[in-house]
Amino acid sequence: MDYGSIIGIAGIVITTVVAVYAIRDVRKQVRYLISVERQRLFARVRNDMVWLFVDPTELAHSVDIAKGLEEFNLITVAIDPKQTADITNNVVNNEALVYAEKLVKGGYATWKPGWNMEKVKQTVDEWKQPPN
Repeated sequence: MDYGSIIGIAGIVITTVVAVYAIRDVRKQVRYLISVERQRLFARVRNDMVWLFVDPTELAHSVDIAKGLEEFNLITVAIDPKQTADITNNVVNNEALVYAEKLVKGGYATWKPGWNMEKVKQTVDEWKQPPN
């Protein structure tokens, strides 16, 4: 056997090993994606069913917002396990306030009555500050 044949066979073996590894990695990622989607669907159904047992108070988010927050949190944790529901909710709340401020400043919306505007301004200003 000449060197060219040996190099060719080695190339085929290496390519096969890499292909098998890639296929296994993709299968693992697909399983994980299916698991995340299952968790998301479960959260959606559970959030729909919970209202069969309880009535919301004035502190509760709307049903749609509560579902969206939990789904967003599930996806966020899947991407970065260090994130928690508290961190995710804080980010969403603060970003919503910043966006609301833009809408009000642009004349597209007005603040709802009863908001402590000093507190809103302080929260928005703090959130806009770059981290140290």
